[in-house]
Order: sequence, then C-alpha cells, then structure tokens
Amino acid sequence: MILPLMEVSVKSGEGQAAVEAALVLKAYAQIGLCYKLAGCYEEAVPAFQKALNVTTASSKETVQILYVLGRTLESLGRVAETLEAYRWIRREDPDYRDVAERIERLSIRRPAVVTKKN
Repeated sequence: MILPLMEVSVKSGEGQAAVEAALVLKAYAQIGLCYKLAGCYEEAVPAFQKALNVTTASSKETVQILYVLGRTLESLGRVAETLEAYRWIRREDPDYRDVAERIERLSIRRPAVVTKKN
C-alpha cells in the first residue's frame, strides 16, 4: 500500500519541519484523508492528530482538521473525543458547518454519568 510509504516520506522531512511546517501539516492532513476515504478510520486519527500538532497551523486550518478528525472519531463511536473536537471548533467558529447540531445530537445520545450515593 502507498500510504505507509507516504508516512516514511513525511517523517524523513520532520527534521526540516521549522522550514517546511506548512507542507508537513498538509501532508499529515492528506494522509489522514486518504486513510479515512479508504475506510481505515483508526489509522486516520493519528495522522490528523499529527497535523494538529504542527505549531504553525492557522486557526482556520486547525478548525478544518478538527472537523474531519471529529467526523472520523464519530464514525468510530468515540463520543467523548468527538465532542471535545466539536466543542473546540464551536469556541473558535460557532457557525462552522453542522457542528452545533452534531454536538446537540451526540450530547443527547451520550449516557449520563450516574454517581453512587453512600
């Protein structure tokens, strides 16, 4: 498969990340999208997370990557992590796509935490 070869190529360029950080961000985001489109959601998550760790990401890029990460996590049923991503997006851009509706739907679906009384 070509995706592992792409990751090796990106990793070899990490030493130059200060110079080419924008390219590293885009490369990891693209790797994540490739995995997601191939149905390899578990593999897509760390690629998106690596893209988010690039310090030069703009607020707009961060929101876009977080949205795709959130959708991927949602597909995996990882509700708490999905809500965390969507809530961050809502703080940055309250009207971004369908984030408000997704938060509402996932919050309703999420089981309430029951605490024991002594």
